[in-house]
Amino acid sequence: ATGVTGWTVATPQMTSTSVSMVSVNTLPASFPLSIAFSATTTRALAATESVLISSTSAVWAAATTITCSVTKAGSTDATTFASGITAMTTSIFKATVAASQSVGAGVALVFTCYDNFGAFGSSGTVVTFTFESDTDTVQASGVTGWTVGTSLTSASVSFLPAIPYAGGQITSITFAATTTNALTAGNKITISSSEDLWQTAASLSCAVTKSGVGDATTFASGLATLGVKSFQATVAAGQSVLASTALTFTCTTNLGTFSAANTVVTFTFSSTTDPAPASYITGWTTLVAAGNDPIARYGDVVREFELPPRVLTELVTSPDLTLHGTVFEGGGSYEQWFDRVVLTPAQEDRWLEIKIRENLDEFNSSKRPRGEFHTLEVTMAWGSLAKPLATSRIPSDFFIPKDFLGQEIAIRRLRRYNPARFTSIGRFPRECADIAGRWMHIYICSTPANEYWSHQRHLAMKYAHLDIMFMEIVNVNKLTGLLPELWGLQPMSASTRAVIKETPVAAPEIETFGENFSKAAWAGGIDMENLQKECQEQNTSDSFQSTEISV
Repeated sequence: ATGVTGWTVATPQMTSTSVSMVSVNTLPASFPLSIAFSATTTRALAATESVLISSTSAVWAAATTITCSVTKAGSTDATTFASGITAMTTSIFKATVAASQSVGAGVALVFTCYDNFGAFGSSGTVVTFTFESDTDTVQASGVTGWTVGTSLTSASVSFLPAIPYAGGQITSITFAATTTNALTAGNKITISSSEDLWQTAASLSCAVTKSGVGDATTFASGLATLGVKSFQATVAAGQSVLASTALTFTCTTNLGTFSAANTVVTFTFSSTTDPAPASYITGWTTLVAAGNDPIARYGDVVREFELPPRVLTELVTSPDLTLHGTVFEGGGSYEQWFDRVVLTPAQEDRWLEIKIRENLDEFNSSKRPRGEFHTLEVTMAWGSLAKPLATSRIPSDFFIPKDFLGQEIAIRRLRRYNPARFTSIGRFPRECADIAGRWMHIYICSTPANEYWSHQRHLAMKYAHLDIMFMEIVNVNKLTGLLPELWGLQPMSASTRAVIKETPVAAPEIETFGENFSKAAWAGGIDMENLQKECQEQNTSDSFQSTEISV
C-alpha cells in the first residue's frame, strides 16, 4: 500500500519580503535617498547569526558599515543588530545579531538604510533582491527592487498668486517639463502633488506650449485631473511628442486653495515612456495669511486690519474734515490695499476724491492726455457722496482753491533723490496729495506693492495703491473714526475690534494730548518713515507749516 500521506519537511524561508527605495529619480548615475528591506523570520535567530540580502546589481558604494534604523515586530530597535549592519560587497547586505540578543520565529524585521549607496546603473537595468538567513536557508529570490529608467527633465512648477498665503485661492499653475523619450498617441504625462491642489476630478482646459509654441491639438481633450492631487495629459489620437521636447501646461480652472501655513508642497513628474519619477520638484511653502496692508501705525503700536472691499468706510473725522476710504484685494482676501480716499468738509456738501490709477502695469503713458497725473485720478465734486450734483476730473496743473474744502491742497511728484526707497511705480513717478488745514496735515501718496519684486515686479504696479500719512495733528482727542481707535487714541468699538487681524505690538493708554502733538502714525504700508522725512524737507520751501506726525 503506497502513497500513504505522512508529512512534508518544511523549507525554512523568510517570508513577507519586500524592498522600498526612495529617490529623487531613478536615472542612471543618480542615487537612492533611502532603501528599506522588510522580511519576517520563519526560524529564530541567535546571537552572531545573520540576515543576508543580495542584489542583482551593485547597490552599495563600498564594503563598509551602513547607517540603518531597525524595527523589530513593529517597534524601533537599536540593540538587536547594534554595530552589526554592513555591506559585505557592493551587492550583499548583512545584518548580524549582537551578543546576548536574539530574534524569535515569526518576527517582522525592517532595515531602513540611509548611506553608502552606489549610483544607479544603465537605463533599463532591473534590480531584484534575494533574502535568506543563517536559519532560513532557502532563498526568497526575485524580490522586486526597481528599474533604472529615464525621466522627464527640466521639470518645474510656477503659480499665481506669487505669494502662497494659507487659504488663499490658487488662480493659475504652470507645469513645465522636457521629454527624454518620445510620446505617441495614448501616452500620458502624470504630475502629482504632495498636497491637495485641485477641487475635484474633472476635465480641464489648459494652455499648452510645445517647444515654445502654443499648441491646441497634441493634447486636445486629453487634459484632466484624476483627483485632488493628480494631473494627467494624454496625447491625442494621431498626435505625438518628439524626444527632447519642452512642454508647458498652464491651468486656471478647478484649482483649490493653498493649504495650511508652513506646508511644503512638492511635485512628482513621470510619463509613459519616461517612467522614472522626477520627484521632489519644488512647488511652494505656504505662508501665514497676512498681507502688508492695510496697517494702522501710531508710534510703536501696529495693527493690521481688513475692510469690506470697495465699501466706502469712514477712516478719521476731525472738526472740519472727514476722510473716507475703500480697499481692493490683490491675489485674494489675504491682501488688501487702499485704492480710494474721499475727503469731505463738515457740511458734507462737496468732496474731493483721490484714486490710484488702476492696472498701471497695462497703462500706456503715451496715450495719457497732456496734463493728467501719472498714477492718480483726482476728482472734485459738489453735492453729497451718494448723489453728487456735478463732478470734475482735475488735471495735474490745476489749483484747488482753499475755500473748496477749507484746506490748503497741493498735488506733486515725489522727487527721485529723496530718502524714500521707492520714488517711482515702475516707470511712473509717485505722486502725493498734500492737504493741510486747521486740525490735520495729511499726505496721500501713490505707492507700489513692494511685496512683489524681481520677475513679479509687474504685480508691484498692478497692485499699486494709496498710503496715508499724517504730518501734523492738532489735538488728537478731537478725532473720531476707525483709525483713531486702531491707534489707541479713542476707546475701541466692537465694529473696529471686528476688523483687526493681529494683536498690536504695544498699546498706549488713552490720554489727553495738547496741541501740535507729534508722534508717528499712518495707515498703509512700508517706507513711510523715509517718506515722512522727505515731506518735511520739501515743506521747508512750501507755504505749509510742518510738524512731525504721520499715519
